[in-house]
Amino acid sequence: MMVSNPTSTYFFFFLKACGSISNFEHGRALHLHARDLGRVSNPFVVSSLLSMFGKCGSLRFFEEVFHEFPQHCVIQSKQKYQRAS
Repeated sequence: MMVSNPTSTYFFFFLKACGSISNFEHGRALHLHARDLGRVSNPFVVSSLLSMFGKCGSLRFFEEVFHEFPQHCVIQSKQKYQRAS
C-alpha cells in the first residue's frame, strides 16, 4: 500500500531498504510513485534510487534515473562507474 503524499524522506528510507534486500519490484514501484509526485528532483531520492537499482543489478533503470536528474554530482558519477565495472 502506497502512502498518498509521502515525503522525500519516506522515499529515501524505503528505497534504501529495497536496495538492502535487492527487492527490485518494490523499488521500481516506489520509483514510479516518486516520479508521479515529482520527488525525483530531490538529490537524496535520486541517490537512493541509483543505489537501489545498482544493488538490484538493473543498469537500465540506473542509467534512466542518472540521465533524468539534471544535477549530476561527483558522487553520483563515481557511483555509476563503480556499479558498471
